[in-house]
Amino acid sequence: MLLPLWPNRHGSIIYFFLLISFVTAGATGQDSLQIKKKKSKRDFIITTRLHSTSHFPYSGSFINRHLNADINLYYERNRTGAFLFKAQDLEDQHGLVNYFQPGLFKRFAVGQKLIFSFFGGYLFNQTVRFSDKDSDVWSAFNTSWVISDHFKVENTALFFNLTKSELNSQWANRTVISALFKDFKFDLYVWHNIVFKTNFQFTSAALAVNFPRINLSEKIKIQNSFMYQSYISDNKPSWAMRNGFLFTIAVPIQISSAG
Repeated sequence: MLLPLWPNRHGSIIYFFLLISFVTAGATGQDSLQIKKKKSKRDFIITTRLHSTSHFPYSGSFINRHLNADINLYYERNRTGAFLFKAQDLEDQHGLVNYFQPGLFKRFAVGQKLIFSFFGGYLFNQTVRFSDKDSDVWSAFNTSWVISDHFKVENTALFFNLTKSELNSQWANRTVISALFKDFKFDLYVWHNIVFKTNFQFTSAALAVNFPRINLSEKIKIQNSFMYQSYISDNKPSWAMRNGFLFTIAVPIQISSAG
């Protein structure tokens, strides 16, 4: 059964007008997907996002239709960097999408079309306290292949629950195919998850539309996206929605950039 797009009529009206106003007012085209030589070797970016649906972006699960937000502090210098990511359910402080995820990363470019990235960090689940009992170490490996200015393929293998024997180690694999068409970016997602101890597996997929970006200033932008997600396997986590919609408003702010 397809769940309602918005939990109430008032929310539907609000989001509709937000969408129309953002798409039509001062929108600019998407950047090329091509890997370009960076003019700067150091970046510090703060990105805040507001979501209509609670979700886990790297395992492909929609949780509920709670309004939620996240903030990401991202620093990179010479392809080495760190980030601090915090997600918060705005309707339930004990919900699953309350966590803090710091991490480190290192990127390696192979020519102008291929980048390999290694990530590692700790996931603080925060449904009860700052660090719940099921908090643990995570790591990830990302491959990004830019085929042309308008077409890119990316794969991320995420491993979590790595050190605590009482937790089930899990592999979440996310593949994204991105295409630019007339200033809109379309993303096709496929996620496959395996819980190693029980061999429980589940697969989901989604299609996202990223609307033309709005430049508020040289350093502040607004990016809106709309996604439909559904499980394509019979199995799914008991706490996850079978399918659903997600509307996101993102505001990345370039704090500093230097050569």
